[in-house]
Amino acid sequence: MALSIPSTRPHIEEAIEQDLAIFTRSLEAQAQRLIVYPLQQAKALNPDIFASDTLPHLILIDGLDECADDVVQSRILDLFCGIIGQQDAIPFIVFIASRPERHIRSMFDCGDLNHLTTRIGLDSSFQPDADIRLFLTEKFDEIKSTHPFKRLIPNPDLWPSKEVIDMLIEKSSGQFIFPSTVSKYLQSRRHRPDERLKIICGISRSANEAPYAALDALYIHIFSSAMDIASALRIIALKLTGDGVVLHYPYKANPYSDNYLSVYSERVERFLSFGPGTMEYCMADLESIIAVGAPYNPVGFFHASLSDFLLDHSRSGEYHIDIAAAHAEFSICHLRHLEAEQPRFGSQMFINSWEGLLHNVSPAEPTPELRQEIEGLKNSMAVIDCYVHARKHDHISAHSFDKLLTAICSSKFPDARELSEEIRLAFDEYQKSKPSSVES
Repeated sequence: MALSIPSTRPHIEEAIEQDLAIFTRSLEAQAQRLIVYPLQQAKALNPDIFASDTLPHLILIDGLDECADDVVQSRILDLFCGIIGQQDAIPFIVFIASRPERHIRSMFDCGDLNHLTTRIGLDSSFQPDADIRLFLTEKFDEIKSTHPFKRLIPNPDLWPSKEVIDMLIEKSSGQFIFPSTVSKYLQSRRHRPDERLKIICGISRSANEAPYAALDALYIHIFSSAMDIASALRIIALKLTGDGVVLHYPYKANPYSDNYLSVYSERVERFLSFGPGTMEYCMADLESIIAVGAPYNPVGFFHASLSDFLLDHSRSGEYHIDIAAAHAEFSICHLRHLEAEQPRFGSQMFINSWEGLLHNVSPAEPTPELRQEIEGLKNSMAVIDCYVHARKHDHISAHSFDKLLTAICSSKFPDARELSEEIRLAFDEYQKSKPSSVES
């Protein structure tokens, strides 16, 4: 401020000289002595100073979400809300840029901040893809003009191809952090940009370098702040496995209704054996990168690169999601729900669990726990009843049992074919022992 508005400098210097410990005082005290008072004094000496178009009229607070902790972030918002509320304190607009963390959004949802502020969401309405394309085009032109290894780029007039640019734009998901990270990676003066672009595109891999270091650091920071990351990762795994039975709203209800999220959350919590409210609680700290409760997409990623991060153990480390292991876990969940729902054959939960089992078994990791659950089918009245009653229920086709046998046969167990045959023989024996049930 002292550089932008020179007339405030003497008053700022005076405040520091009079109190050498000013920077250890409360935020409120610092704001009054270092911001508000100098501006008021500058205006008192020259009442027309802020009428000039040559002076700045904007205070920018960038990255509020990256401040020390939630309490400090809330205090900063309260602080500037109080300053703005003083009519003659600072004749400026305060522009705050931040990820939409829950506690920050809640501050703007009520009280004075709600009345004093206007929000701008950086969504598709601002045509970010066009800006990202322009940004990437300029960066590639700069590389081809100034990079030390520009002569090694094959066919520079055609590099990169339109398809590569389109791929990078798609991965950006309307956010500049991805193309910015890519451009910095490509601009390294010690490496060939064309070879590094191949790494970005997945054509080749680098054993010693991290192309997305900045992006990964952001994701790790966000995940590390989650209070219950283990539960959150299980919910995210539902998204990544494509388990449509749980991922999509299974009931006949309006997805735009007010209770959509609560009913959907209950469905997920029941499936994963969570306590009530667990989904909302554990996902709250991830709302800057994951949207929860959107119609027809109740768990959505703001950034397409998030799935790449989570599926690559070298990038995500402790937050890595093993897809095969997730399929195994969800197969076990569906099998247990089939058994639990046996008395309510034909219920929505039973149907969902049956379809979910068919989806998850084949790609699942062949764990001992999963094998034990599958072998338990031989004594499971739930699946036997399903087979016996299949032709009586429109929800489950007459071929459902054959589909299950096929799914088990194509699983990753070394003796998958034999395991599938054992289950088929067990059902045949059951039918022979209870012919009256089959005839009915």
